[in-house]
Amino acid sequence: MWGAVALLLLGGLGGGAVLWRARAVTEMALRTILLPTQHAAAWVAVDERVGRAVVTGMGPDITILATESARIVGVTVIPGLAGNRFSGPAVISIRTGHTFVVGAAASGGTGSTSMSLISMLDTRTGALVRTIAASSLPGLLAVDEQRDHLLMVSPGLMKADGASLGPGSVSILDARGGALLRHVVVSGLNPFKVAVDASTARIFAVNYTSNTVSILDARSGALLDTVMAGRHPYAIAVAETAGRVFIANQEPRGVSMLDARTGKVLRTLGLGFAAAVAVDAQAGRIIVAHSAPSRAVSVLDAVSGGVVATVEVGGSPATVAVDARTHHAFLTGTGTNTSIWLQHLGQGRLPWVGNDEDHYLTVLDTRTGRILHKIPAAPTGGGGVAVDDQVGHAFAVDYANDSVLMLDAAR
Repeated sequence: MWGAVALLLLGGLGGGAVLWRARAVTEMALRTILLPTQHAAAWVAVDERVGRAVVTGMGPDITILATESARIVGVTVIPGLAGNRFSGPAVISIRTGHTFVVGAAASGGTGSTSMSLISMLDTRTGALVRTIAASSLPGLLAVDEQRDHLLMVSPGLMKADGASLGPGSVSILDARGGALLRHVVVSGLNPFKVAVDASTARIFAVNYTSNTVSILDARSGALLDTVMAGRHPYAIAVAETAGRVFIANQEPRGVSMLDARTGKVLRTLGLGFAAAVAVDAQAGRIIVAHSAPSRAVSVLDAVSGGVVATVEVGGSPATVAVDARTHHAFLTGTGTNTSIWLQHLGQGRLPWVGNDEDHYLTVLDTRTGRILHKIPAAPTGGGGVAVDDQVGHAFAVDYANDSVLMLDAAR
């Protein structure tokens, strides 16, 4: 147990180790879980219904944890990936009990690729159910729980330097069996992330290079509209109760707010470069993490988009998860020299480049923006925090040490 530990030894960059004073950590930390078979663990996703946390990273390993006890339930190695790496975090279909990860499919034993390899796992056990080959390049995933659909955005054809040669696409698959239902070419270049509004049956895909948002009908897959966003839209979250869509842009005009039904841009907020956005629906709040140079977090009203609070948290917050029961937001990030990782083709660029003096896991009240805890920690990769509010535990990935810290989410 961590309660009796006076110092926490965490690996730092450039070799060597960093001793962090663990007083703040011991207030919340319940235990640490080492992932002996995993390399460069970066992301975690949670299924509250079955009490599982799914940890993925830059290697082909997937680790399943029990969210109540932190026991390692299983480890699965996915074969057939180009470069033995995933293109992003796992997503979970709660109603079907399936977890999905995607990477570039190896071709001809050379590591070259022209398609995606989507792996479907049993979330409870981690067992591989099937693999699905898709003819488009791999991108990030999302789940439409209302229709039991898996969504994947693909950047389309790209040059060796990552420049787009043509429009991307959105693939819609059956989350129960894995069959491809629709493949929709969008007008935007380099679609990067995707989200669903179940109440309006709309799919929103942010197109990083063309600075637009593609809006699709979630039932038919038809492309309904393309609207302008800020420069380099990078992340997206839907506030269904408020009827709003919030987009994090990688530019000084950091947040765009859209009407979820019409797609109209209602306002643009000059809050600085935004790296992540999350929703606390019950509190009516939007949490926006700002990357360097602002190193801050903004709390917005979900209906009006008005700024409730802006607080400096240090480092460069890059990921955020919300505990809807306690109205706590958990933010992880890296140092002030951070380079945010844009991963499209499984090229294997590091998700963080920072300094050892400025890594934090910050916990704040979503209603007021008040900082509750600020914990020095080792660097984490993008997507490295998730919450199971049924058991009251949060999980933060330590990228540098291939471990996961389980925290008391209610403190």
